[in-house]
Amino acid sequence: QFPALIRRVAVLPISVASDDWQARSGKAELATVLRAELGKAQRFEVTAVSTEQLRTLSGHESWRPDEKLPHDLLGQLRERFGCEAILLVHLQPYHAYRPLRVGWNLKLVDIEGRQIIWAADEVFDASDASVARAAEHYYRDHGGGVPGDDAGVLYSPRRFSQYALNALFATLPGR
Repeated sequence: QFPALIRRVAVLPISVASDDWQARSGKAELATVLRAELGKAQRFEVTAVSTEQLRTLSGHESWRPDEKLPHDLLGQLRERFGCEAILLVHLQPYHAYRPLRVGWNLKLVDIEGRQIIWAADEVFDASDASVARAAEHYYRDHGGGVPGDDAGVLYSPRRFSQYALNALFATLPGR
């Protein structure tokens, strides 16, 4: 059961490994996909924290889900964005060419209780036949492209990420 007091979630900027050029180059577009898919889950209102805003508050452009946050950061985020929780996001691995591969490490943290409400850590690899079929099925069922063009999801990093994030956000607890 999802906590009823979580009405707004601040989504922090996506973190990536410093040596992962593909993730660095794709994270801006995937941030848009992430917020859109999270909004479609309709569990709470989503507000984005920009890298500039986070740098002003914490001195960092992003935080990995496995990093210890500064003690006062959660309170500052609650005050500035009116949120009850934050979503920490790390993208790794990210391979934008065939076969597509995208890994998401996500942690939803309750600000008041300083507890993890939900977490996901999954790699979606289009070279895995079951993942490819699931992505094609998702794409077909969600108004993707031309009839018979289900494989288009396996060529588009954006569409493949939509599938992956939709699958992860489907595991969020209900209200």
